[in-house]
Amino acid sequence: MLYSIRQLANLSGVSTRTLRYYEEVGLLLPAHKNDSGYRFYGEQEVDTLQQILFYKERGFELKQIKELLSQTNLDTLTRLEEHLADLHAKKEKIETMIENLTRTIQAQKGHITMTTEEKFQAFKETLIQENEATYGKEVREKYGDETMNQANQHFANMSEESYQDWQALDQRIKTLLHQAVTENWQPTDDKSKEIVQLHKDWLQIVDKHYAVEKHIGIAQLYTADERFTATYDEKIDGCAAFLTASIEHWAGLID
Repeated sequence: MLYSIRQLANLSGVSTRTLRYYEEVGLLLPAHKNDSGYRFYGEQEVDTLQQILFYKERGFELKQIKELLSQTNLDTLTRLEEHLADLHAKKEKIETMIENLTRTIQAQKGHITMTTEEKFQAFKETLIQENEATYGKEVREKYGDETMNQANQHFANMSEESYQDWQALDQRIKTLLHQAVTENWQPTDDKSKEIVQLHKDWLQIVDKHYAVEKHIGIAQLYTADERFTATYDEKIDGCAAFLTASIEHWAGLID
């Protein structure tokens, strides 16, 4: 069966303009065009569009999707199963957040009582979800799912005391960064070494599998992604760049 571009747009929820753009970039070509230039799509193109939408939902960019679709050994069933597993994981995370927020609201209203441990656990799980939504894609692409999952698990198992230590280290790092940028320290200065050591300690609270290469790679995200940059440059511009440069210099030289 053949579908006109408008029929395919109506079936898929993708605009005709987007379908034309997919053709322009070589992502989805029509099965053929008639003498008047009207586009028609067959079942193969419908399947391809479905795959494109699946990949987009998983956070892939169009360039990455095009590369995936061009792989001759692409196992479509495996990709679909991976996508289904991702959706189940997201569903579980959302249900956990809903449960935590519901219990917290009920506790605030006085309908139930939550222990300190329960409140802290709910907070941690919510924070994990927020971090996953904000930074998960970049970290998973650079270091793989296992690294991100391990970090999330370590954070989920963190005691309240360890969390307080983690926050204190974060604040100390930012205070020193503000001082460094204000006083024009150099990343190669000995006093910059303390910032890198503190940052390493901070990382190890949530990720026990420390590696110099990983440390440097994470630091490079601070300048490569504006969301990471904003975390350190919130009060003084240049802190993220200084931290990245300092870690690149000192990470292999600290204990």
